[in-house]
Amino acid sequence: SGMAMVISTIGLFLALMATATLFPVMVQKGSIELLLCRPVPRWRLVVARFFGGVAIMTFNAVYLMVGVWIVMGLKSGIWNTSFPLSTILVVIAFVFLYVIVMALSLISENAAVGLLAGYAVLMFSPVLAAHERITPAFSTQLYRDVFRSMYWVMPKIAELIGAMRRMIAGTPMELTAVLWTSALFTAVCF
Repeated sequence: SGMAMVISTIGLFLALMATATLFPVMVQKGSIELLLCRPVPRWRLVVARFFGGVAIMTFNAVYLMVGVWIVMGLKSGIWNTSFPLSTILVVIAFVFLYVIVMALSLISENAAVGLLAGYAVLMFSPVLAAHERITPAFSTQLYRDVFRSMYWVMPKIAELIGAMRRMIAGTPMELTAVLWTSALFTAVCF
């Protein structure tokens, strides 16, 4: 489970980096004229590029996780089927981060802005996930409320990666609130 969490975190960093330029390149001079000369609405171009990036990442994640599972299974003789199934959680986490990269890259016409925002959400997600332990340290109720609000508004990537550990270990997990609040954020960004 530890290996799956490390692979997924590093994989998310690399996948965001690999797909971050899909949107700013689309709106650069020369590219946008070529795309818009066809009778295709702009929203269809954005949706197609988004799902293309998700498809590329999904293929790579499945290839990596199944490959690691096969190698580890052959070496150790332990075949935990939850290990390759945990790829679903990595893909969902990527979608939640990739929509941030997409939205900010299109608004700013700069891949670096979207990529940095995606990385910031990925890196601060564990801090927000610990909101139950952190908020009592704040001096005023306003700061506590703001911090808790940030937790409920932002996508919960740390919880999804932590759910991989629980899924592989076979312990029960409750992801309903995590998935719904993150999906709502994703829908608003999209």
